[in-house]
Amino acid sequence: MWTVSVRIAPGSPGCWPSTSSPSGGSPRSWGGYDAAILDEEGRGLMLVEAVADRWGIRERRGLGKTVWARITEAR
Repeated sequence: MWTVSVRIAPGSPGCWPSTSSPSGGSPRSWGGYDAAILDEEGRGLMLVEAVADRWGIRERRGLGKTVWARITEAR
């Protein structure tokens, strides 16, 4: 099951969105990849890289991974 959350701390600028999935391995940054309109993958990290100040991947022992980002201002 996928889980999506957004953390907002009072008095702190921005937010920390994250998504967790049971799949192992690290997602790939597609760089210059042009996803076709019907592709079901290939856009997530491209979007994160476009709006996040920083982001990362946290492994969850035997439970998959969580991709998180910090977004503090409009780019």
